[in-house]
Amino acid sequence: MGTYQGDATVIVGDATYDVVVDLKSKTPRSLVNHFAGSSPVTGSPVWGGTLETDDESAAVEMMRGEGVRIRLPDGSEGDITVDGTVGETLDVIGYGAPPF
Repeated sequence: MGTYQGDATVIVGDATYDVVVDLKSKTPRSLVNHFAGSSPVTGSPVWGGTLETDDESAAVEMMRGEGVRIRLPDGSEGDITVDGTVGETLDVIGYGAPPF
């Protein structure tokens, strides 16, 4: 499991927005039963967390935008969906490999 807390940039089209994030990743594990007993199976990493911005219009753009990405200070990026209520902490769902 990885984590990242700190500054980030959200990219929506040609626009960029400075945000503060709290992100976590985990790799789900489960047991698969078969004729010889059971075996552990590891899934693909899942990640997400929360995002904060003081710019309400930016929050709306992040929630409505398509192809939204997050960039961390080291330059790594990931695809995200942003959801929530303007004026509050927003939820982030990441897709693909976590950028942290």
